[in-house]
This record gives sequence, C-alpha cells and structure tokens, in this order.
Amino acid sequence: MDKVSQVAKNLAKWVFAMDGFYKVNKIVKPKKEQLAVAEAEYADVMKVLSVKQAELKKIVDKVNALKADLKATQDKKAELEAKVADCEAKLIRAESLITGLGGEKTRWKALSEDLAIVYTNLTGDVLISSGMIAYLGAFTSTFREELTS
Repeated sequence: MDKVSQVAKNLAKWVFAMDGFYKVNKIVKPKKEQLAVAEAEYADVMKVLSVKQAELKKIVDKVNALKADLKATQDKKAELEAKVADCEAKLIRAESLITGLGGEKTRWKALSEDLAIVYTNLTGDVLISSGMIAYLGAFTSTFREELTS
C-alpha cells in the first residue's frame, strides 16, 4: 500500500467512512425520530402528571386538614363525655346528700320542738325535784317511790 497515492488512499477511506455512516444512519435516523416523538409524548404526559399531582396534593392537604379537625372534635367529645360523667356522679352524690340531710332536718326539727317543751318545763321540773329532795328525804324508800309514782 505504500505505492498507492496518499490522496487516493485518504479519498478511499473517506468513501468507506461515508458508506458506513450511511448504513448506520439508515438504522439510527428512524430511531432518533422515534425518540423525538417519544420524548414529546413523555413531556405531554409529564405535564398532565404534574397537573394531576398538584390536584392530588390539594386533595391530600384537605383530607389531612379534615383528619386534624376530626381528631380535635373527637378529643373535645371525649373531654365533654368525661365532664358529663363527672357531673352525673356529682349529681348522684348531691341527691343522696340532700336525701340524707332531709331526714336529718326532720329529726332536728322534732328534737328542737321536744327541747323547746323541755326548756319551757325546766323551771317547774327543777322546783318539783328540789321539793321532792327536800321533803321526801326523811321518808323510807318504799314510801318515796309510792309518792313519786
């Protein structure tokens, strides 16, 4: 090959390279076109996906807010139920106390009326007791019991 012209040799290399490029380009060019179409479709799908993701995020945020409201409402409900139970227990205790004190009121009123009568009769009872002690002391116990009854 040393005897061949250098220009012809380079020209032949270029022709073989162009032939190889043509053969490869016949295969690669349709694939590049398919790639461009696929990338365009991908971009369109990604736009739709991003819109849908934004809508989904809004819905998820709304659901999370509703869950937080639900939890707060359930906590408040539990707190109110506990207060209701406490109030019912206090009401039951108060009713039993009032019922018990109602009986005490009747008893104290009757005792007060009895003590008023005893207080009124106290002076006379003391006078009779002192008279019995003074005048019956000299008599026998059998005679004293008879006079007392």
